[in-house]
Amino acid sequence: MLLLVTSLLFVRSLRVVQTADPGFNVRNQLLATVRLDVPGLGGSTLTESAMERIAGLPGVQSVTAAVIVPLSRNSWMTKLRIGNDAHREPVVQANAVGANYFVTMGIRMLAGREFGKADSKNAPQVAVVNQTFVRQFLGGSNPLGQAVSIPKGREREQWQIVGMVADSKHESLGEDLTPVIYRPMQQEELPLTPTIHVRTEGPAAAMAKGVREALRTTFPQALVEVTTMEYTVASSTLPNEIGAALLGAMGALGLVLANIGLYGVLAYAVSRRVREIGVRVALGASSAHVLRIVVGQAIKLVGTGVAAGLALALVATRPLAGFLSAGVSVTDPATLLAVAAMLGLTALVAAFVPAVRAFRVDPMQALRCD
Repeated sequence: MLLLVTSLLFVRSLRVVQTADPGFNVRNQLLATVRLDVPGLGGSTLTESAMERIAGLPGVQSVTAAVIVPLSRNSWMTKLRIGNDAHREPVVQANAVGANYFVTMGIRMLAGREFGKADSKNAPQVAVVNQTFVRQFLGGSNPLGQAVSIPKGREREQWQIVGMVADSKHESLGEDLTPVIYRPMQQEELPLTPTIHVRTEGPAAAMAKGVREALRTTFPQALVEVTTMEYTVASSTLPNEIGAALLGAMGALGLVLANIGLYGVLAYAVSRRVREIGVRVALGASSAHVLRIVVGQAIKLVGTGVAAGLALALVATRPLAGFLSAGVSVTDPATLLAVAAMLGLTALVAAFVPAVRAFRVDPMQALRCD
């Protein structure tokens, strides 16, 4: 019962992940990273030079950059103050992105504007938030023009919200909706080399060689890595697939062992009751009556095991909640009932052969048994 419940939970979690909408366009997108240890050449300078060269390639629709790539197992959390309320300082997901990021990613712009080249270091500090951020912290009101702030030395730096975008996945496809704030990459000036996002007109894999060569031509000594967003998204589901496969195999093995064990117990029990069954048949007991005796014994065995396994599963699966996708509960009644029904069906199958053997007992032969 415990093995089957655990395996079914992970299989359901994998199903949720595989059918989840990431909130952005996965197709026709390349991810390129460039690493070059050159004194005086910062990450922003390197990225801007590389992006300009890639944008001139035929077949490239748009180019942008971001510090955090969604579903890459990297995250950036930051503490904000909503307005001037010192009692409202949530910790949210954050990302520093370049101009035209949301167009390139295919994330819908719901209000306001996205970042442009004018959002430089010396320009007013701005930010873009997602729907969940607005719903949780701004009461669903119009976010445009509202401010959030972070500590900067002894003062607080304020960011004005200039846009709202649709929700998208960040850490995993199975995560629940999470509040996110985006910042212009030029205003953050983080000591990190961002990842370049390239939106292509056709299949992204066909453009990988051209993008790689353009980067190596610009920076011959650079370490260049180019992959597709589809590969990144597929890689993010690998832990779920491994967990579902391993636990599914364990659950299947447990079910087989339970079936074999139940069959063995019932077959032995029938062999011990051959004389009794023969007497019953000799006195006029029908095949249905004999069948009820054997199947009833199976139901008692399985019912006891299901009850004990159910109690154990309700306790033992609670630590697994953090590994499951949002919406998959460790106490989901449908999962528990499905496993109980599966074990019940297994019991009937396992009891069938001993039951048939029981009502085929010859009364005269049974009465001669010691």
